Amino acid sequence: AEALYTQSGLSLPQVAQRLGLGTHQLSERLNTVIGKSFSEYINAHRVAAVCHRLADPSTGKLSLAAIALEAGFQNKATFNQVFK
Repeated sequence: AEALYTQSGLSLPQVAQRLGLGTHQLSERLNTVIGKSFSEYINAHRVAAVCHRLADPSTGKLSLAAIALEAGFQNKATFNQVFK
């Protein structure tokens, strides 16, 4: 099964609904338990996925932009901003 964070445009309401929580509940839990906002949490998973793919020799000749899009980033500029 594909990881939820790889869906481009993933939103807090979508994840909250899937988990059977209200958006406020999910946001509060992420902030208090994990210490990150929803976007920080999702982007951390996406950056980790990109790093994992870059370290994998089977990635071949995929461009960084292609790998970033595969991980769920909407564009290369967003990836660059988050990766810094």
